Amino acid sequence: MHRSLLLTGLTLICLPFFSLASQNTKGYQWPIDTERKLQISSTFAESRIDHFHNGVDIPGSGLKVRPVHSGRVVWMTQARSLPGELPFGGGKTILVEHGDTWSGYMHLSDIEPQIYKNSMVKDSESLGISGNTGHSGGAHLHFFIFQPEKNIMYNPLLILDEKYYTDNKQPEILEYAAAIDDQSSIFKAEKEILLSQDFPILAKILDRGVSSERWGVYSLKISRSNRTLVRTFDKLQYKDGYWRDNNGDSFEDVYFKNYLILGTGFRENPDFSLQASGLRGPGLEKNINLKIKRK
Repeated sequence: MHRSLLLTGLTLICLPFFSLASQNTKGYQWPIDTERKLQISSTFAESRIDHFHNGVDIPGSGLKVRPVHSGRVVWMTQARSLPGELPFGGGKTILVEHGDTWSGYMHLSDIEPQIYKNSMVKDSESLGISGNTGHSGGAHLHFFIFQPEKNIMYNPLLILDEKYYTDNKQPEILEYAAAIDDQSSIFKAEKEILLSQDFPILAKILDRGVSSERWGVYSLKISRSNRTLVRTFDKLQYKDGYWRDNNGDSFEDVYFKNYLILGTGFRENPDFSLQASGLRGPGLEKNINLKIKRK
């Protein structure tokens, strides 16, 4: 089921975020009025049960949405499909081209009448109003950064002004679990757990900003005696029918529902260290010894 769980002595090293550095991404701005105190409800590459979240969500209805940079409108739709391998369900959506990079704005309640396909837009003008159209659980703006020629989604927070994105809390591990027959069996790390087989071990890890945000982590490192796993969620690439992270792993290799997959082999080697961090803010470092009893 999880193709990359059976790691050998390989160290998986992430690629740094330099892919957009040569592009015209300097001066990208937040897509809503920055006089409003921003709240990010979802960050990049979080689990959506069966797929990666490919952008950033800002909650609220009636927010005036503007392009993150001046450009040309290459797509407008109220349909449930988008060009190429872009996600469906965005409701009223606008895509703006900035050289070889696109920015996307989903779930709009209204689109400004002067906005049309191939129209040029300035970063100071309104594209539309945030809303709840399409597959949306509440009014918000979902926006993303995409390079269509490479089929790569980038983490928007890496190129936006960090002044409006505050993270002063370290991530926290909410719970551990074992993946057993497509179900998650929760256990406490300090108590003995009985494993009849070498089931994958999972962890639910959240990061928070300044209040009660429930963000996914930006980076994860699992160090063990015979292997090291490193993940960094700076981009996702569509390849061979799947969206994949920097290690080439698909969603099912990275997540089990809302849990991050730590790997297998813990039945024989229960000791490991875990490091997790948000894009900004303090990180979490923890040495863990699972008390596994073999049946």
